Amino acid sequence: MLETLVDIDTAVFLFLNVTLANPVTNLIMPIVTSDNLLRVLYAIAVVLLLWKGDTKLRWIVLFSALTLLLTDQLSSSVFKSLFDRPRPCHVLPDINLLVNCGSGMAFPSSHAANAFG
Repeated sequence: MLETLVDIDTAVFLFLNVTLANPVTNLIMPIVTSDNLLRVLYAIAVVLLLWKGDTKLRWIVLFSALTLLLTDQLSSSVFKSLFDRPRPCHVLPDINLLVNCGSGMAFPSSHAANAFG
């Protein structure tokens, strides 16, 4: 069962990364997925919410920040070592690598955990 899921995951990754690769997405994806862009957007949102928001909204910002901290630490420090799944760029040859591969494990995605936390 697990091997089938890994095979499906690899096939979907290769389809998205190799088959659908084109100059437009190769230009856009590194920008869209950049941590720096997310940090700037989060900072702007927090400043605006704290500046224009009432007390209830400020509490929401505080608890959102705590949730982000919790999901980030759980995904990167606990779950990644538990699942111990390598990044595709470490194990798949001939992929379309647009940015530095990075270190550490791949699953779960800290981006996804933070976005849905």
